Amino acid sequence: MLTSLMYSLILGFLCYNCPLRIRPNSLLAWERSCVLIPCEISEMLQFAKVNATGVVWFFEPFWNSSFYDYSGSLLYDSDKTLEENAVAASADFQGRVRFVGNLGSRDCSLVISQLRTMDSGSYGARVVASVGTDPWRHKWFQSAMLNITELPPKPKIEIVSTKIQGNIIMTVTCSVFYHCPDEPVTLIFNGRENQHLSSQKLTRGNGTIQIMATVELTWEDAGKKMTVFQGFTGLFFSFLVVAPEEVNVHQYPEGLIYEGDLVNLTCEVGIANPRRLTYAWYKDGQQLQLDSPSETLTIPWATRSISGNYWCEASNAVGTSQSSKHMLNVTCE
Repeated sequence: MLTSLMYSLILGFLCYNCPLRIRPNSLLAWERSCVLIPCEISEMLQFAKVNATGVVWFFEPFWNSSFYDYSGSLLYDSDKTLEENAVAASADFQGRVRFVGNLGSRDCSLVISQLRTMDSGSYGARVVASVGTDPWRHKWFQSAMLNITELPPKPKIEIVSTKIQGNIIMTVTCSVFYHCPDEPVTLIFNGRENQHLSSQKLTRGNGTIQIMATVELTWEDAGKKMTVFQGFTGLFFSFLVVAPEEVNVHQYPEGLIYEGDLVNLTCEVGIANPRRLTYAWYKDGQQLQLDSPSETLTIPWATRSISGNYWCEASNAVGTSQSSKHMLNVTCE
């Protein structure tokens, strides 16, 4: 056991501060898509130049104590020709694995296409290299976990809007975990994109793909859809551009309010997009707050004089909606 551990330490398999990296090492993809597993090798190790000479990729790798090396379902071996790899690769992956790296450029990345849920699991790269003038043949190993779902994840959509001369300028940012560079994601404005979509910018990095679009809308577009079309899957994720709806006042604590109590009135909004809201508060027709970013009106010390009808208005760049009146009664103990 000790001999095995010492040998693996000599080989560098434990990879403490080793030059081999797979980042990110947790990947998410979906059926029929592809995944790029990014793998890179540093140029230097402890001031000595690293020269990678070989890489082997495995699915579900494990340490084989008989050979003092890693084994698993073979995906790719740089020592084999393209034809030899096509035959030697695990039957479950044949025709679906592509080495896209270049060891001369210290790139050991792998692409797997036509993914299936059964492809979920661990993927490991074992790299062989020389370091400086060291006569030892160094070996390093790193792995990543891949999770395959049946459907793509729903994109994260963020909206920042401003109102200029009656028109709404919206910056819509759509991002999704994405590791397949071969299949693009596009953002469109449903039905009126030619008139309104003024610019869009696509960026990739850190395991996500992000599209930022600038859209100019008018009041005629309230209730229309923005649609995210996701790659070759043909899936659409839509959301409405709407003024606040289902606006209500909620009182806490509920029930009877006594003199000296602290009371919070909250302006609750069911539906609104963009979700960046401001709030106004009224009591018996008198304005209490205007354009507040907080949905809560706090009354720190209740007295009978604050009894009355309260209501709120919630506004976004599309429009304003008002709640029904809420009666607040303050009683003596």
